[in-house]
Amino acid sequence: MSAYSSGMTLGYMKFSIVELNTFINGGDAVLAKRARRILRFRRYSNYLVVSFSLFSSVFTVLFTTTVEQMLNGEPNESILKIAVPAMISLIFAEMIPQAICNSNLGFDLASGLWFVSALIFFVTFPVAYPVSLVLERFLKRDVREVLTEEEKACMIQNMAKNANEKVKTILENATTFTNKKVGELMVPIEDVFMLSKSQKLNRSTILTLVEKGYTRVPVYDDKNRNTIVGLLNMKDLNLVTCDLSKEPQVKQVLRQLDSLKEAKKKAKFEAKYVNIDMNAQLLLNQMRTGDFHFACVVKYMTYE
Repeated sequence: MSAYSSGMTLGYMKFSIVELNTFINGGDAVLAKRARRILRFRRYSNYLVVSFSLFSSVFTVLFTTTVEQMLNGEPNESILKIAVPAMISLIFAEMIPQAICNSNLGFDLASGLWFVSALIFFVTFPVAYPVSLVLERFLKRDVREVLTEEEKACMIQNMAKNANEKVKTILENATTFTNKKVGELMVPIEDVFMLSKSQKLNRSTILTLVEKGYTRVPVYDDKNRNTIVGLLNMKDLNLVTCDLSKEPQVKQVLRQLDSLKEAKKKAKFEAKYVNIDMNAQLLLNQMRTGDFHFACVVKYMTYE
């Protein structure tokens, strides 16, 4: 049983929960069935490790005691009582089981012998479960989750080195996004594609918007690009009743859209201002749950 506990600990913990879910959602029905069995135990990994460790320790002590009793009266008794149990446990309860379960056979064994593991869970529950809760309380993470968030980010960045430049940039930015400030990701206002409120919304302008793929275009005051007076949503152009062939000014289109929103009791456009030092993830969460998809980044200055 010590050999079983030692090998199965490795067999169950060899694959992460993410990998097991990947197997379950894959096309191989047999592999999915085995992964589903293992996942039942893998979800409680702290409890699993403590249960198998406790079970292994109990049987190791019993085995050592039995061997010592068998060696009573033998020559070099004191040496044999230490060496024999240690060598047998090392070879048959540690090395061989772990070598077997570290291969693909370990996955099959862990899945096929799930009922034995369930029995061990049941027997060790009074001691193992409370200990696993203590581990979760103080470790704050899975005892087998040996990678920190920084290490995971480093791993992804190393993987990105072998990808093309576009994929590499996406992966590297994804790993550092939660630590980014809005000021690091914003588009400088001089580089933002905007329309003047007096600009005519003619065929050429509309084609430019479509070709560039812009869905929301800021509208600025004629005299100052830093003064945002509205936001033109391309999909709202379908609601405009004025004849676009007459090339109306942008401000006329915005005025009509505001009237439609007012009739439907929808909020009119209000510029959203955020601090340059705001966390980018926080802003993204607000955009997901709020009613805005555009924000002006500002830097507040102190005046003496």
